[in-house]
Order: sequence, then structure tokens, then C-alpha cells
Amino acid sequence: MDKLLFRRILMIALSVLAVVYAAYLLISTNFKMYPTENAVQTTVTDKIYSNGFIIRDENMIQNNTSGVLSYTVHDGDEVKAGGEIAKSYANDDDAASQSKISALQEQLSDLQTLQKTSTAGNIGIDTINNNINNNIISQIRSINDGDLANIDNVTNNLLYSINQRQIYTGKATNFNDRISELQAEIATLEGKTGKSTGNITTEKSGCFLSHCDGYENALDYNNLDRLTLSDLDNVKQTKVSGNIAGKVVTGLKWYVACKVTADEATRLSLWDGSATVLFSDASSESIPATIKRIYQESKDSDALLILECDYMNSDLAQARQEPIEIGLGSYTGFENQQKGYS
Repeated sequence: MDKLLFRRILMIALSVLAVVYAAYLLISTNFKMYPTENAVQTTVTDKIYSNGFIIRDENMIQNNTSGVLSYTVHDGDEVKAGGEIAKSYANDDDAASQSKISALQEQLSDLQTLQKTSTAGNIGIDTINNNINNNIISQIRSINDGDLANIDNVTNNLLYSINQRQIYTGKATNFNDRISELQAEIATLEGKTGKSTGNITTEKSGCFLSHCDGYENALDYNNLDRLTLSDLDNVKQTKVSGNIAGKVVTGLKWYVACKVTADEATRLSLWDGSATVLFSDASSESIPATIKRIYQESKDSDALLILECDYMNSDLAQARQEPIEIGLGSYTGFENQQKGYS
């Protein structure tokens, strides 16, 4: 390469470097550089933890019949005043056969409904899959809790969702063979099952539950304004009479009573009254609640907190005493992963 050309290229390169360096010095002199860190948007909830005792307006149903009961409604079903909740039969075999007939009739009705209804336009595959998963979880929970009265209902719901998926995905176009099998099985059982010897009805409308736990009258639902922390601490379970066929939970409102510390009572008294409650076993999601009453004998003593709720499902209807998480409000901000919230 010509020495003169090389020298010119070198001079140009050095000049460019000089300009870049001068620009860097100018920028660094006039602008202060700040270090940056990642921030993540995060929501936190102010929480209080306690053990809750659930108080409902519960009315036990007397069984004035003789024989063995076969329920005609499921736990969690809404019943009307004067409506039938069970039939009685002369022996265990007849009662078991009638329960089997009822379960098969539900399967038959579900299959006939699926064949008459086009699923594709009404419900999506994601919803069907979620229903299957939820029914499997409910079935496992019923088995673990020994809730034999609810297993048939949960199993029927699971079968319905699975069959619904079969229709949606095109793996089944009809259930004619299964429908014929169910009709034949029902006819056979009906031919061998004795007639009902009586029936049981409910005097009140509400949510039916076949199981009574002995705490139905432990705390007075209609006298919560006089309830004290001592009453809650000394609540007693009573033996359930053998002639009780179940109970009906009436009214939309039900309550959760629990103990809180003096500091927690102060926080609650300054709050606007709205809250949420998460039950450890009965519900996977928080439900809305309202602070009904905070009672303290002195400003330094533990307090009785009563929360009012109006959301109900079959799991909550059967819950009684559970660890609870009370949410008092959520706050959203940006969390610096090294320094905390801003």
C-alpha cells in the first residue's frame, strides 16, 4: 500500500476516535448516569389469620317414619317448604336399590339431554375440561372426607362432563346403546325393589344437607349482638338424635365468628367494613364479607370478630370450624427485587 494513502487512512481513523471520545466527555459532564434495576408489578393483601366458627340459620328435619332412608335430593340442593327430601323403605336392600335407581335415572336423563342438545354452540372445550378437573377434585375430596352421601352426585357430574366432551370432540355421536342398557337396568331394579313405606318433607325452604354435626344450636343465630368471646371459646358439640334426617340452611346471610388480638381489633375498627374470607378446606377462593361486629371487654384484651357473608355453595354449607384468612384490602405497586415496594 502507498505510504501516503496509509497515512491518510490512519489520520481519518484517529480523528473519528477523537470525535467519539470528545462526545463521550461532553455527555458524561452534562448528564448524571443512574444505575437501573428491574421492577415487577405486584399486588399484596393486608391479612389477618384466625380460626373461624361458622354460624348459620339451621333447621333440623325430624324423621317420623320407620325403616331405612333413601334420599331423593342431594346435599347442597335447594328445597322448597313442603318438598320431599327422602323416602323410607322396609329394609337396607330396598333403600340401597332405590338409591341405585335414582342414580341410574340421573345418568339416563343426562345422556338423553346431551343427545338432544348441540354442545358446540353453547360451551367451549376449555370450560368442559375445567368442569372435568373440578369434578375430579370434588370426588377426591368427598372420598377423603368420607362424604358417602355426596359421592354419587359428584360421580354423576363427572360422567356428564366426560360424555359432554365425547360429543364435543366427535368421539361419540350418540349414546343409544348406553341409554338402552340403563333403561333395562332400571326396569330390573324396580321389579325387585319394595314399595316405599313413607316419606319425609321439610317445613322450610333453603339448602338441604343430610349430615348434622351437633353444632346446629351451639350459638344463637338470632342473638349474635349478645355473643361474647367466652361463648365462642366454650362452644359445645351435642349428640345428634337418631331421628334426625338432615337439616335445611335458610336465609341468605351466614356468619363467621373468630378471635383476633387487640392490635388486630384496632386495625379492623379503622377499616371501612368490607373484607374477604378464605377458608382452608371449604373453598379455594376468597369470598366477600362484611365486618358485622367487633367486641372487646377492654382495649387491651382479645376481641370477638363477627363477619357477615352471603355467598354459599355445598362445600361452605357443610363447613363448621376452619382456619381462615381475612383480607382487608389489596395494594398494587412496583416491587424492586432488591429493595422492596415503591
